Amino acid sequence: MSQILCPKCGSDQVTADKKGFSGKKAVAGAVLTGGIGILAGTLGSNKIKITCLSCGNVFKPGQGASSVADFNKKKADEKSAQKGCAVLIAVIFVIYFFSKIFGCGDEEKKSTSNSQQNSTTSSSPAPLTKQQQDSLDKVEALAQKKWDNSKAGKLQKKHTDWTNEECELVAQHKIWIGMRIDMLRAERGNPNSATPSNYGDGNNWQWCWDDYTPSCFYGGEDGIITSYN
Repeated sequence: MSQILCPKCGSDQVTADKKGFSGKKAVAGAVLTGGIGILAGTLGSNKIKITCLSCGNVFKPGQGASSVADFNKKKADEKSAQKGCAVLIAVIFVIYFFSKIFGCGDEEKKSTSNSQQNSTTSSSPAPLTKQQQDSLDKVEALAQKKWDNSKAGKLQKKHTDWTNEECELVAQHKIWIGMRIDMLRAERGNPNSATPSNYGDGNNWQWCWDDYTPSCFYGGEDGIITSYN
């Protein structure tokens, strides 16, 4: 069975997060060798980041190891690459030294260019395997289902112009300056009174709920709450 292991420490205790949702609503997946192998984070965009719960390392899909053997091989390859870089630096230094004496500057430039190309190639992340992609697809589907069934997710289905964070705040009956009157109605229902006033700068409103504290909210025709008491 395929796993996703931390490329830094080799732990399989990892969590996958999708940007855009609150981390407090993360979906826990089974961290098992025969299961998905990662924790399902929240969903909100098409980008996933994976965090190791053992060492805190954050990496992208495709950068993790799929087995212990794969992890050990990557570590061995990294050590080999480091040794190769050290040798390469020594060779470049020698070439540079002799070029200053014998005027071989062109060879030095060619060697440096090849070194940079090799470095760029070796740092590119490996493509996802089919098993890793299947695992990520399952995480995404699990996170989406959890969100759709949550109170915040149901609010967003009715109010598609609300952000994920706004839906979560409304679901928790939070109040903040800059929220909209329709969000307050979603939390409390219609106000007991809605009183307009005009002092020459357009209509301003006072919306009051008798059984709530704070009870009265103020805003303009755009319905944005600017103050309350």
